[in-house]
Amino acid sequence: MSSAEAQKLTAEVMTVCRSHSHAPAIDVLDLVMKGRHPLPAFGDLALPPAPFALVVAEAFDCGMSVDEWRRWTVPPADPVLSAAMLVVWANEVWPKFVGRYGVA
Repeated sequence: MSSAEAQKLTAEVMTVCRSHSHAPAIDVLDLVMKGRHPLPAFGDLALPPAPFALVVAEAFDCGMSVDEWRRWTVPPADPVLSAAMLVVWANEVWPKFVGRYGVA
């Protein structure tokens, strides 16, 4: 379950992404996340294929595209592949986000 603060923050990220579609995802996150400590409870908002999670993937994953994250984490993708993607997410992508923005 996501907190109200996480919902507000993710909505702000998505608004900036839409209004500045040319801006790199990392720049959008840097702008919106500035001074936001501690990190709120994101819950499912932080799991692909949620839109906010895809922005995080674009910013912090060098191995797969946002489209791959989107396609391979929902049906009809193979459930074993989807589960493996979420392991990669938890071990490699999300920790980079937390490392950058999680410490005051």
